[in-house]
Amino acid sequence: MTSCIRPIQLVSLSDRAADQLRDALLKGLLKSGERLVERDLAERLGISKTALREALIRLEHEGLIQRTRNKETRVALLTARQIHEVNQIRIALEAVAFLDAHASLTPEAEKHCRDLIVRMDRASSKRDCHAYSTLDFEFHQHLWRLSGNETLLKTLVHLCRPLFAYCMIELRNIPSDTLENPGNHAALLEAVRAGDAGRIQNALRNHIQNSWYPAHEESENR
Repeated sequence: MTSCIRPIQLVSLSDRAADQLRDALLKGLLKSGERLVERDLAERLGISKTALREALIRLEHEGLIQRTRNKETRVALLTARQIHEVNQIRIALEAVAFLDAHASLTPEAEKHCRDLIVRMDRASSKRDCHAYSTLDFEFHQHLWRLSGNETLLKTLVHLCRPLFAYCMIELRNIPSDTLENPGNHAALLEAVRAGDAGRIQNALRNHIQNSWYPAHEESENR
């Protein structure tokens, strides 16, 4: 009987602070590029600066906030040029990962991809930006892992996490009833199944070109 009883999970102040700040970001209460003053945030949240810094480190790892050149902390903001540069590199690196993933695309791995696409479809119809972007990133990471190339996986995660996080924040500004068409991901999966390098490249280019990205002008507001 007692085997079903598990230890109570303690939630630290930094965890709770990270959750509250993440929720504020995704609801649009904190704007892209907005400066976050640690002293003020710590007072408003009723926690120490140390606990707040731990929360901010977590959000920085998720790509939701950025440390700028002036040592300031701001909500994630990417220029159109930065987005273009990341996507140029993505196409080259993801093509390698997807081609390598072909050999490891077992029926179970493929089913997981298709389940993610279905869940993206549901999140899209509900305009759940957080769920949609989280599932989107998981879809890509799943295929990157299947490549078996740990260095490539780490490089792509480091490169793309800020982009996916930033788009997660900005997706709420799309003036439509749904988000990106998840069917776009089905074409990527079919290209991986085929294991054809040219088809993978074309699917990636179409995927990125047909995806929505916020069009902020380049600026030096950091």
